Amino acid sequence: MKRERTCERRMRPKPARHLLLRACLSLLLCGALLTSAACGKQTDSGTTAAGEQTGKTAMDTRVVNLMAGFTAGERTETVDMAAGNAAVNDFSVRLLQAGFESGKNVQFAPFSVWQVMAMAANGAGGETLTQIEDTLGLPLADMNAYVSRYRASYGSRALREANALWLTGSDRFSPNAGFLQTNADCYGADAYRVPTDVSVCDAVNAWVNDRTNGKIPQLLKSAPDGPEWLYLVNALYFEATWQEPFSPDDTRAQSFTCEDGTVRTVDMMSSAERKKETVIRTADAVGFIKPYANCHYAFAALMPTETTVSEYVAALTGEKLSTALRNATGTGPVCMPKFTATYATDLKNALVAMGMPNAFDRAAADFSGIGDFGGRNGHEIDQVAHQVTVTVDESGTTAAAGTAAGMLDSAPQPVVLDHPFVYFIYNTYTRTPVFIGVMADPTL
Repeated sequence: MKRERTCERRMRPKPARHLLLRACLSLLLCGALLTSAACGKQTDSGTTAAGEQTGKTAMDTRVVNLMAGFTAGERTETVDMAAGNAAVNDFSVRLLQAGFESGKNVQFAPFSVWQVMAMAANGAGGETLTQIEDTLGLPLADMNAYVSRYRASYGSRALREANALWLTGSDRFSPNAGFLQTNADCYGADAYRVPTDVSVCDAVNAWVNDRTNGKIPQLLKSAPDGPEWLYLVNALYFEATWQEPFSPDDTRAQSFTCEDGTVRTVDMMSSAERKKETVIRTADAVGFIKPYANCHYAFAALMPTETTVSEYVAALTGEKLSTALRNATGTGPVCMPKFTATYATDLKNALVAMGMPNAFDRAAADFSGIGDFGGRNGHEIDQVAHQVTVTVDESGTTAAAGTAAGMLDSAPQPVVLDHPFVYFIYNTYTRTPVFIGVMADPTL
């Protein structure tokens, strides 16, 4: 039976490129590349190195906008936001666990990865689609409806987000109109075909660079091991100041003990003499929630007290994350290190481990619903490039984290993050993380 590809349809929002934002503190881009098995390795002769045309290729007048003429339909569907929130939370924690490396700082933007794979699912079939649905935690129709409602109802000026499909200039691949329509309706996605003499990698890098204010100028480092067909891309650009900023006068050099016992000297921010933050205390962890100003986002962190951060991450679940946020009550002074962390990876192996191997297997992948590949079979996702930059200081922050549940102590003892901790930026309406990560060593 053919699966229904539907979403809650509304008028498309204005493209994110029209939003004017100040310099961001953190950002993310996640992309998936679809390749064909029928051709040999493609070279980039006649083109510049990836990223070299940053800021130019995306503005090339020869780039064809494949969404011209597409408009969102007017249709409202019932959306189970609670089920969607639970699925995103569970996926976020499992992504952190799959990508975790002991002793290293790792950061992810799970909802970005979730959206990219959901967009790809709109062209998937058979067991490939089933595995993506199982990994993301929802049937395809529910994924589409959830993202559509989230984008329409829970957006914020603090978070700039954009989705786009980038196609090679070759006319051997033509996307299905239904695939483009669904991704335009539910994900606000644009779609572009680049000129034949321009590398699609260069075009993607230029687009990402533009939407992250130059923070990620080169997401894609090299050409894929095969001909380029299509990139599905999501870019996030987050900027927010604290509702109650830390005072630079309260920042002091203090010790931070890493998981292996190494002691680092870091700049520790403190709210001890100012407004106390919402504190979380559990049997095996301590942490806090610190909101941002003029938006429905907050920073949260949990530091294990009875186990190592490696053991703590391994025991996390989406439900623990949700429960921790729901049960946070009471206040207390907090201290946390200033830090800047950059992380880049290919999430292919992590997503395979999480349950969707067929999407990356040339012989098993079924993405026939995306479009006509010129009669060629065996097209699969080649890579999922992912980059995150996180900065936390006295005025504001963007961050990533998973957390655990807890009941609070009544005594306002200080919460001092002086050992490795889990941290995240989350939407306070849906209680789902946008960024999630582990701070193992603020000096790295």
